[in-house]
Amino acid sequence: MTSSISFMNWPEFAPAPVGATQTLWPRRVVAELTTRCNQRCPMCVKQSPGCGIDEGDMAWEVFRRLEPAFPHLESLVLSGIGEPMLHPRLADAVALARASMPADSRIAFQSNGVVLGSPQGQDKATALMDAGLTSVCLSVDSADPGEYRRLRPGGETSLLERAFASLKTARKRTDAQFAIGVETVLLRDTLEGLPTVLRWVAEHGADYAIVSHMLPYHPAMEPQAAWDWHTAEAVALYREYEDIAHREGLSLADHGRIAFKYAKSEKEKRLCALVAAMQREADSRGLTINPERLMAGGNALEETARRIEEVMDKAREIAAEYSMELRLPQVQPRQERRCEFAEAGTLFVAMEGTVHPCHFLWHRAAIHRHGAWRTLPARSFGSLLESELRDIWTSPEYARFREATLRYDYPFCGSCRLGPCNLVEDAAFEADCFGVEVPCGECPWALGLLQCLS
Repeated sequence: MTSSISFMNWPEFAPAPVGATQTLWPRRVVAELTTRCNQRCPMCVKQSPGCGIDEGDMAWEVFRRLEPAFPHLESLVLSGIGEPMLHPRLADAVALARASMPADSRIAFQSNGVVLGSPQGQDKATALMDAGLTSVCLSVDSADPGEYRRLRPGGETSLLERAFASLKTARKRTDAQFAIGVETVLLRDTLEGLPTVLRWVAEHGADYAIVSHMLPYHPAMEPQAAWDWHTAEAVALYREYEDIAHREGLSLADHGRIAFKYAKSEKEKRLCALVAAMQREADSRGLTINPERLMAGGNALEETARRIEEVMDKAREIAAEYSMELRLPQVQPRQERRCEFAEAGTLFVAMEGTVHPCHFLWHRAAIHRHGAWRTLPARSFGSLLESELRDIWTSPEYARFREATLRYDYPFCGSCRLGPCNLVEDAAFEADCFGVEVPCGECPWALGLLQCLS
């Protein structure tokens, strides 16, 4: 039986007008039922040095504090950085939410499939569907047993196969309108394997697939990130000026060496003037360029983008062949940013009950790019142990934050020629160089690079 529920056909969000976030309730909630996990994946935020994330389960009294919001929700996702199937009252949480959520709303979570692939997997899947669950999204980063074992220590493709079987059997047993999904993360070493992964999961019964880039939370994972902060428009402008320099017998790659020389030759002065002209044109177009970084790795960047384009074309063909819904990330960052979390009215609740605005600011972590690292502060607007959810959501501080996020007037920190700077590197963020008080200038979700179940 194939589900008639579409989990991939999310609304296309137009930029929300100022004032649109002044609602009494969120429309989507992501609740982290547990931070415990039975796998130790190298791409997980828990691998970030110094993250200090405690392992535990969301207390039942904390989850019950979400209950007043349920009648207003279109989506409830019971996932975080742990494995939801480890929470002892997962089915109770689904049933409690389903009792008052709208009939056409979605309740889902992401899972590594270890528990669902166990001998008790079918019974647990049946209980969840009887409780009102509408989807499980399995994490599948490789179809090769050895590679999968390396990427997800504690997991096996054989367990995934049994997890798919458990979900299909439970769906048939309960006659539930239930969607089986997968989420896969793109790494440089596994990029070409994406079409194979999609065919494998489609043949095992996946109805939809979400593909995302990887955010390197550990320095060892930085070389595996298959993306850069520069937009395609910025790279194209750089190439225009590179051609101009070449025609004049110059090389942009020499700029870093001669930029701070006191006495420059006429040729060197011309090169500096050319780079300055490129920066002015970039500023006039609203583009951000780090010339030195593009000089060092521009060719590799474009080659990776070409590889990703080819892989994604094959991925679309396979998805169409199996009638599987497919959501792909941007190949390169998009110039027009969009925060789906703010535009969709999404609220995040950590295991201990603190309330956060998005994935990017959910947990304290360090991200590593271009040999530098930045600490992401966990931005909280209150705790469900101390305040009602609606009071937190409608608080002036949280409302101002959402309004500022949706103005999209913060800088592109990742490709800034002056970055990284201590304005955004410091964990105690106050404001960026534009004076904007939301720490969103380096958010890869808004650039279309990362995406997740929502």
